[in-house]
Amino acid sequence: MRPRADTTPVHVLFYNATGADIQLYQLNAEGKRTAHGTTIGENISSSVLTSVNAPWVVADASGKCLEIVLPGQQTRYHTVEGARVDGQPEHPAWRRTAPLAGSEEMLRQYIETVGRGEPNYDRMTAEMAAQTRQQLPFNQAILNRLGALRAMSFRGVTSMGNDIYIAHFANGMAEWRIGLVKDGTIGRIALGPQ
Repeated sequence: MRPRADTTPVHVLFYNATGADIQLYQLNAEGKRTAHGTTIGENISSSVLTSVNAPWVVADASGKCLEIVLPGQQTRYHTVEGARVDGQPEHPAWRRTAPLAGSEEMLRQYIETVGRGEPNYDRMTAEMAAQTRQQLPFNQAILNRLGALRAMSFRGVTSMGNDIYIAHFANGMAEWRIGLVKDGTIGRIALGPQ
C-alpha cells in the first residue's frame, strides 16, 4: 500500500481504546513505514496532519500492525479498539443509542465549574485537564455569555463513542460532546460540533 498523488491536507484524530500504548507510522512512496514519533497512551487521542489517501499504520508497542487507516472525507476521527484472542473487535459492532451512565452529570459539573473558572481537573484525564487549562478563558467567556444552564437533552452518540448533548442556557443553546474513560473521568469533551 502506498500513498496516492492527492496532497489535500487533512487532520485525523486517533483515539486509543486498546488498553495499551499504540504507535503510528505513515507509509512512504515505497510503501515502507516512516517513524512518526507518535506513541499514544491508553484513553488518549492524538491529532496528525496528513494528506487525503496517505495510509497510516497503527501498531502495538512491539510494532505489530493492528490496522491501516486511510484518511479522507469519511475518516477524520478514528478510534483504535482492542481485539479479542479470536481477532474480532473487543467492542461490539453496534453503537450505543443511550447516554453513558453519569455523562450528563459530569457534563453539568464541567459546564458549571468552567463557567466559574474553577474546573475540577481531578475529574479529567491529564490530557483533558491540559486542554481545559488551555481553553479555559475562551470557554469561560462563551459560558458567561450564554448565562445560566437551564436544561440539557441527549441527542445521540458519535462514531468515537462520545455522548452528544444540547445544553439550553438562559441566552441560547450549545452542543457539547463528552466521553468518559473506564474510571468515569472525562476523557474527551468538546463545545460545538467536531
